[in-house]
Amino acid sequence: MEGLIGLIVLVLLAVSVLLIVALAMIGGLKSRVAWLEVQVAQLQTANAGVASAEPTLVSCCARANPRRIRRPMPPPSVPSSPETALALKYL
Repeated sequence: MEGLIGLIVLVLLAVSVLLIVALAMIGGLKSRVAWLEVQVAQLQTANAGVASAEPTLVSCCARANPRRIRRPMPPPSVPSSPETALALKYL
């Protein structure tokens, strides 16, 4: 009986120590995430003017082949019968 009580006390102590360690790790994680958010905000404000001056992939492709980029997509085809629509639904 004394062994069972001792085991229960050890389990309670282990759980409390693990809880304290977990709370300490969460606190450290929150501070690191806050620091990263500040760094990202600083980089975004520093690069705001540079990003608008750089060409994008779409603008480069539009200059290389303007007819291919600006051509509208053809309209989607409509099935001719309900059976065809049902068959296409399960593809």
